[in-house]
Amino acid sequence: MWILKQDEVLQRDKTLRKRVGELSSDKRFEFYKRANSKIKDPDTYAVLNYIIIAGLHHFYLGKWMLGLLNIAISTAGIIMFVLGEQILGTLFVAGILTFELHQLFRSQIIVKHYNNKIKEQIYSSITGREPY
Repeated sequence: MWILKQDEVLQRDKTLRKRVGELSSDKRFEFYKRANSKIKDPDTYAVLNYIIIAGLHHFYLGKWMLGLLNIAISTAGIIMFVLGEQILGTLFVAGILTFELHQLFRSQIIVKHYNNKIKEQIYSSITGREPY
């Protein structure tokens, strides 16, 4: 999995804000009206991530397959542990915990990246051009 670079995500956000600021007031109003209904809150994502084993934060960002995979691996790990395969069960759960702790510590940048993508789509649909 590729790693988001914080400086790149922040630069894209800055550039997008500048482009939106250059829109006419009607288009800017339309942009913010549509964006406010679709952007996600990083704190909500982080709180949902605290329930690590359930993968609820993935569903929050619309990443259904990743959320389902998280649940499947966690459930398989717990079942293996209960059925006597403690080492394999522990490895499954530890793998999920490791991945999800990384997601938790980077929740701000993950959600900013998601919101940038949403805002880029809205900008493109309003203006007919890419923001960059």
